[in-house]
Amino acid sequence: MALSKITNDGVTGLSIDSTGRVLMPQKPLLVAKLTTGNDQDSVNPYTYGALDIHWDAVEINQGNCYSSSTGVFTCPVDGIYNVSFMYITNNDLAAQVASGIYKEGVLQAQGYTYAHSTAHELVSASIDLDCVATNEISVRLISGNIYIDTVGTHNNFCVKLVG
Repeated sequence: MALSKITNDGVTGLSIDSTGRVLMPQKPLLVAKLTTGNDQDSVNPYTYGALDIHWDAVEINQGNCYSSSTGVFTCPVDGIYNVSFMYITNNDLAAQVASGIYKEGVLQAQGYTYAHSTAHELVSASIDLDCVATNEISVRLISGNIYIDTVGTHNNFCVKLVG
């Protein structure tokens, strides 16, 4: 038995079930991966730097806030957004590898490692951003490379509205 349900034009925005769980099926949420099917650099390793990464394998795009053709998540409402990314480096190059989380084209957080030529290294970053509606969030490769495969097993980009 649903205790409460808020709808608009037949779309449920919030409901509370009989156990007290709050369900928000329209709350902005993105989970995307980078694969060899991306439209920027489809050869492993991914080396396309200085521009927004086009995370092409979109697993969840609740609220339709993300465009895989631009690599940009556009905030639909004011609020605090948790943003994170992670990937592993290719294992054939000893080099500095770095990527950043950008809001409105300005670096907000950065993940960094020094990759070794014999091992994959993890690069990641996470930050809570205070955003207004229409702010744009993205991830850019600053230096180095990203190991990619056909399904995006070893990387992801996530954005979620937390409050």
